[in-house]
Amino acid sequence: MQCIICDRKVFIDEATVEAKRLQNNPIRTFMCDDCKSRLDKPKQRPYTQETQRNATDKRCHKQPKKSLKKNKKTAKTKKTD
Repeated sequence: MQCIICDRKVFIDEATVEAKRLQNNPIRTFMCDDCKSRLDKPKQRPYTQETQRNATDKRCHKQPKKSLKKNKKTAKTKKTD
């Protein structure tokens, strides 16, 4: 089998469950163990108070939408010649 990320060729025993699934369902994709472990582990970041605050701000608070209406003062103060 060939890994879809790194294109490394890996030999799998045909009697394994994973090999049978890939043969029966060609839509399934195969990843080598190295690529799979890289994707399964989230990036390890040092915990700080600021990162916690940023994470909660993004999840809980929505930014207000800007109004598309024209300001009343600018609409009334058109210059007429």
